[in-house]
Amino acid sequence: MKIFMFGRTEPIGRNAYLIHLLACALLFGGCFALSLHLGKDSFEFITFMIAFFVLMEWSDCLKSRMQDTGISRWYSFPILFVPYFVCVLLVIHKVLVWPYALALFVFTQIPFGFLRQKPKPA
Repeated sequence: MKIFMFGRTEPIGRNAYLIHLLACALLFGGCFALSLHLGKDSFEFITFMIAFFVLMEWSDCLKSRMQDTGISRWYSFPILFVPYFVCVLLVIHKVLVWPYALALFVFTQIPFGFLRQKPKPA
């Protein structure tokens, strides 16, 4: 099973999606925690860039999962970015701290792992 592969085109199954969700959440949380502890150095920019690439990989994973369920890949953009930006805004306005916002994001993405797969053509 290939966990990180940018530009994925083949659909991924339920288990691979959930494992990928956990891996991306751990990487993103680690990058965010590292950027908070580094301060205003150039390393903060590097950790934010790594977090951006993790988010882009996650969007590829979600598009592949939508393809596996038979849903158009264009629906993956609002499914991904609306909860992401809501969680970011909650952190910016100090409603939630970042670990809880990350957990909220993961919990909003878990149900897409349990969607039924598109039947294979006979």
